[in-house]
Amino acid sequence: MADENEMSTPADNRDLRKIIHTATGYGILTKAEIVLIAKIVDHAIDREIEKSEKEVKQYDRD
Repeated sequence: MADENEMSTPADNRDLRKIIHTATGYGILTKAEIVLIAKIVDHAIDREIEKSEKEVKQYDRD
């Protein structure tokens, strides 16, 4: 089991793309499952934006 804060590797991302490609290609996901996946991705994007904004603020202070 991965640590909650451990970032994915390029291989992890490649594997995820394959899984999503297969799942969407066969049309096996429900709309609710797609919404859940989108929420996870949105959360990750928001986290990275927040992290970047903090780094910029810290850089501006220095």
